[in-house]
Amino acid sequence: MTAKISVVTINYNMATGLEDTIRSVLGQSYPALEYIVIDGGSTDGSPDIIRRHAARLDHWVSERDGGVYDAMNKGTAAATGDWVIFVNAGDAFHDASVVADVFSAARDDADVLYGDVARRAPDGSERLVPARPDALPMQMPANHQSIFVRRSLLLAHPFSLDFPISADHEFLLWAQAAGARFRQVPRPIAIFTRGGISDRRRGEALAQLRAMLKRHGRYTPGVALRYWLFVARALAGPVAKSLLPAPVTRWLLARKRFD
Repeated sequence: MTAKISVVTINYNMATGLEDTIRSVLGQSYPALEYIVIDGGSTDGSPDIIRRHAARLDHWVSERDGGVYDAMNKGTAAATGDWVIFVNAGDAFHDASVVADVFSAARDDADVLYGDVARRAPDGSERLVPARPDALPMQMPANHQSIFVRRSLLLAHPFSLDFPISADHEFLLWAQAAGARFRQVPRPIAIFTRGGISDRRRGEALAQLRAMLKRHGRYTPGVALRYWLFVARALAGPVAKSLLPAPVTRWLLARKRFD
């Protein structure tokens, strides 16, 4: 039986990237695909873009919400597919056959599927960032744009609004503890542009990481040591940036792995 895949795009005042995201999703060759767009009441013309594609959308809404993860939860609630992936405004599938390739075979042995991501720099250049099966608990194994999750899991544990920067990471910690089966897909899944909320609010993201680890019983002495080394590296970044020549800083930033 062909799995039904729900693709959810959330958007708030990102009209410049929304059109390309919608076209990327609608351009997928996979037949059993449901597309949902959740707009947070944008005032930049985004609703007009959505309306132009409304005939090919399965569900869309433009109304105020409680932020990124509240909107993602709304998308999950509206979805009817077996699997859900979040390709938000400004993101895109890597190519037109991503979903078809991932679900070319039955996925009865998995609850979370993840793959590589192409990181797009502000100058338009791209670099492939491989998925990391061993990343948890400190980091996600892949960016959320490259992760397919069974909808039943997302309904069982909606994204926590206690972690407004890192709720997708917290969800994966919960899923791992709940015994969810993680499987890596050996291909690029998505393209995303740097500059997300965790890039801009690094201190808050680090504090939320510690709170998540504690909530899920993962803050062992060994993990605590890794966490503080992680913090030290993050704090050293701005200092290094101020001391190193600009070309060196750009080279290092281009090779960062994850948000």
